[in-house]
Amino acid sequence: MPPHIPNMRVRKRSRGDRTNRTAAYLVVAILSTLLLLGPSRASTRRRRDAFDLKDEDLEKDARLVGNVALLETENFDEENSRCLDASKECSITFRLEPQPIWNANEVINGTAGVLNIPHPITGQVDAGFVCKLGGIELSEDHWITRAEALIQKHPDPMNAGFEFDVVHHFNMFSCEQGVSTMPGLDTSDSDTCSHNDFLLTSPKCQFQFSYDKGANSFSFPSNSAFLIGPSNPYAREHLFQVHYLVPEHYDEIVRRSGAIWDESAYKITLRRRAATAEKDPLGLVAFNDMRIRFKPGRTTHYQYQVPYLETLQNLFKGDFEDYGSVQPIAVHLHAHSTTKNIWIDHLHLGKKVGEYGRIDGYQAEGPDQSFFVLPEGDRTRPFLPGDELSIHCVVDTTGKDFEILYGASHQTEMCAVLIVYSNHNYKNRDNFKGGNYRDYEPLLPYLTSPSGGPFM
Repeated sequence: MPPHIPNMRVRKRSRGDRTNRTAAYLVVAILSTLLLLGPSRASTRRRRDAFDLKDEDLEKDARLVGNVALLETENFDEENSRCLDASKECSITFRLEPQPIWNANEVINGTAGVLNIPHPITGQVDAGFVCKLGGIELSEDHWITRAEALIQKHPDPMNAGFEFDVVHHFNMFSCEQGVSTMPGLDTSDSDTCSHNDFLLTSPKCQFQFSYDKGANSFSFPSNSAFLIGPSNPYAREHLFQVHYLVPEHYDEIVRRSGAIWDESAYKITLRRRAATAEKDPLGLVAFNDMRIRFKPGRTTHYQYQVPYLETLQNLFKGDFEDYGSVQPIAVHLHAHSTTKNIWIDHLHLGKKVGEYGRIDGYQAEGPDQSFFVLPEGDRTRPFLPGDELSIHCVVDTTGKDFEILYGASHQTEMCAVLIVYSNHNYKNRDNFKGGNYRDYEPLLPYLTSPSGGPFM
């Protein structure tokens, strides 16, 4: 959602022969320069086949790993920057140029790796963040009807016939116009990327959608979708954030077959607003507690409350004024491997009146990381001014001999939720004061059931 690797060797992959590398470098340099001039130009729509370079080429010039995603389109009018007239749908795939998945302190043929986050207890570097600009602006409004991550799989030399991937999350942010060229905002900087600094700038970005490890694609209900394009001041540009997390046995993988390059991507399916029945525009809010820590050898019921006056009143101010309520319709419940149950309570006048999503028997890496549409009773129960949310995670640290802390590495935890809702006026600037992402301190830290088992 935010380990020294010894004996690095880059694993070679065949991509076909290229006889004139000088010409290839020239093509890349020209394309990269044009991309940086402005995301609204047709020249920003570059395809991977324009410079199909081998790993040897990438190793020789780290500048080939640029700050703008490669674009791959289907049924898309690149000259006019919209879906083709004759197509019911079109798609844009934002693919990262090959990313070097090794320690940032290791430089191989002029390229440093992207892993620079140490585990909060062991100190082993196993994670890192990369951000890329979308590099395109649509000329018309479009609805996002489907979102999916295209995660590259790599053969696991430790387990014959098995594969692994290195993407823990792949987030999409929608941004105001000017983020891509804003002085002083370097989205390619690892700290800027991992700390979501672009959510607090002016112009700024907003959390749009998210993939977490193992999640399925998500198709929006037929009558609602995210709107992007000229009419939405917060969705003129786009930014993508990838959290890489290598397997715990990655050092052995490297020793056996070399470190890898990763080319995962994010794909959105679109429909032109002008050629589609009108839909309900959707908004998204996200909540997370970055101060969590769980004692070892016990089951803990962890809870934090999202208050109305300090938070929700400002998040939904414009929508409350325009619609009188907001309506959650889908959620993504995000946690790591020690979490066994996760849910959201809906509180009205201080009392629980229902839930906005629950998963019991939570499995951290798999379909439980997917967005899912709420049951009818929950997606038709409005969230009113004055209502609050209470977020719960039941965490089992039985068998652990160390504290489980918040983090982006293995053997860490999160307790986060993303809520998609209707009754959203995307033009009202009274919404999302301070951004649409919040983190909070726990309300009841280390609350454990008397039996030592999970609260239900």
